Amino acid sequence: MLKANVFFSLHAKYEELYNDAAEKIDEIAERLLQLGATPENRFSEYLKVSSIKETGNQPTGKEGVETVLNNLSNLIKQERELSKLASEIDDNATVGLIDGFLGGQEKTVWMLVSFLDKSYKK
Repeated sequence: MLKANVFFSLHAKYEELYNDAAEKIDEIAERLLQLGATPENRFSEYLKVSSIKETGNQPTGKEGVETVLNNLSNLIKQERELSKLASEIDDNATVGLIDGFLGGQEKTVWMLVSFLDKSYKK
């Protein structure tokens, strides 16, 4: 059973991560528009191409944190590749955007690993 103080801490952290993701999605959509592309706006279409899948359940406690950690680690890997590709074509604005995301996300990974009290390798 999850203790109340852990529940409230995790709930607040999940809300923070959700709001942060929504903000980043908006920034990415704006960048795509700047590049002349049309950003996707249907969640059903995101799910078709995403490597991060819905779990169909509501994991709690350690399991929930591990799910977030795994998904965030997956996202960081993809963002590093995107930053590299953008750098190769001298798209410094996209590199800056993605690299800005990475710093905060890597800190979040570190915090989640500390919460779980386990070693983690990138």
